[in-house]
Amino acid sequence: MMIAIAPALIGIFASLITAYAGQKTTAYLESEKIIRTNLEDAYNKTLQYDKLATELNMAAFPNKNEVQSNFAAMRYNNAIENYNKLLNSTYALIDIYGDNIEAQSSKLKECSKEYVNSAADMFIMNLQIYKITDFGTPAYKEIAGKYKLPEKQNQLVAIRLNCTKASDEMRDSIKREIKSRLTHSIL
Repeated sequence: MMIAIAPALIGIFASLITAYAGQKTTAYLESEKIIRTNLEDAYNKTLQYDKLATELNMAAFPNKNEVQSNFAAMRYNNAIENYNKLLNSTYALIDIYGDNIEAQSSKLKECSKEYVNSAADMFIMNLQIYKITDFGTPAYKEIAGKYKLPEKQNQLVAIRLNCTKASDEMRDSIKREIKSRLTHSIL
């Protein structure tokens, strides 16, 4: 009787181990799929970076009619909010899922911070050209004395080009990370 029960127990034990291993593999593949999906989302967000950077750049150069109707301030505020929202959501995904992307992410963070500050300076300088001087805080009033307009325009363009390059590098890193996760999950 003991001899007849042993193969049955071994069969049950083997099927339990197989089921456990199958569930563990399925769980691992599903978690990799979620990570890849979020990395793909981060990649798609980096594709929007150039468009939003251009909008911010354009908002930093208001025309006289926009300034007089307060449309310039609304346009600039909208552009900077959209730009920051995109970058923050991209960084959040990368911080969670992109272990190998941190260097490019921090490079883009620094560049973007400099770009936002430079665009803000440019916006204020353009407002001062149109004799708008009520900015709410004294710190903004000092900006006009620090820079000359053509120098600041050139600086803004140079920073934007650096940020575009950093965005391209980050996008390439995200692609490599997605590819490595695909290869890893297949093996």
